[in-house]
Amino acid sequence: MVDLRDIKNKKKRLTAKFEVVEKLIEDDQYEIDAEYTEDVKIKLDALKKIKSDLEVKEQEIKGQMDGEFEYFTYEKIIAEKKDQLNTLHTNFKLRKVDKDIYENLKLEYKKELEEVNQQLKNLQLGIKLWLARIEAEKSDLKRDLKFLKGRLSTKEITEDEFKPKERDLEIKIKKKDLMVDTLKKYTKNKEK
Repeated sequence: MVDLRDIKNKKKRLTAKFEVVEKLIEDDQYEIDAEYTEDVKIKLDALKKIKSDLEVKEQEIKGQMDGEFEYFTYEKIIAEKKDQLNTLHTNFKLRKVDKDIYENLKLEYKKELEEVNQQLKNLQLGIKLWLARIEAEKSDLKRDLKFLKGRLSTKEITEDEFKPKERDLEIKIKKKDLMVDTLKKYTKNKEK
């Protein structure tokens, strides 16, 4: 899910780049200057290739996902059980269901609802633990970045050594941020 979200973010940025190239095509110079036209076409082809690669990668990731995420399954079951309880209550009030049947079904549905709520809470607890581990890894990366900047300022490393390492750490931090944002959505308790 994190990888899918990452691809969607890349697609958004790619759309902005397509808009820039579209403005270049609308420029009067596009029809006049052959070299300018060729440069724009190269940019457009590169963007189309990147978009195609992203779509292939997105399909691969979707293909690797095994069914539905447990969280969504639990949410569906919870909604279903609540709906069953409401319908049962309504039917009892309308005298479509006998009192003993109503009591037995009510107990059964409530028990199932409690079990699924507990499973959801356990899953959320696991996600919170995973989230804490990711936050710790992110803190470590930020600390490493500060050390790297300190090494540059003391001239232990050169600017040429610094730049690729800084870029690598920043990418890793952004990836961790994306994971954190994605996981936080699944740790929030919804109204039961």
